[in-house]
Amino acid sequence: MDEAATREAVIAAFKEALRWLNNSLKGHRMTDTVDELEQYSETVRLDHNMAPKIFRPGEWVEIRLEMTAEDDILIKNKSAKITADAKAKKQKQADILLTVGDTNLMLVQRMVTGWHVKVNRFNVVNSTLELVDLPFSPQNARKLPKKVWDYVIAKINEFNPDMDEEEQQDFLTSASGRSEAS
Repeated sequence: MDEAATREAVIAAFKEALRWLNNSLKGHRMTDTVDELEQYSETVRLDHNMAPKIFRPGEWVEIRLEMTAEDDILIKNKSAKITADAKAKKQKQADILLTVGDTNLMLVQRMVTGWHVKVNRFNVVNSTLELVDLPFSPQNARKLPKKVWDYVIAKINEFNPDMDEEEQQDFLTSASGRSEAS
């Protein structure tokens, strides 16, 4: 089997595994469609060599390098909620609650493609702390150790910076079709 055929066979196997995973997670899918698999191919692995104070030897977190517009929209939509008081009063001006924690959770769930991280768990049988693997899943993102969580969020933001004021102004000027001389 040549390299191209092998690659296609591997992609087909991953797509089938992703279909199975999507079905078994019952609404908690890692991706919206199996065709998004290609979108997740450009990743970087954060590990002990890159951050020895964050990761133990052998631990790693893999993140996508590039955030999509869809990611940005979903994450921003998750960051604000209308408060219950505003709904109850049916105010014309709703009270908005900003939820940074939910925003970061959605960011990690969308951008992390895998990990091998250990967490401390108390063993009640022999009253000791043990290091155990934290299985990779969207639901377990909230169980990542805080130092890993903070580092991963910082790296995602480093690879996907927001535009600064000058870049925003340049963008708005070019999008409107006007130059500063006009």
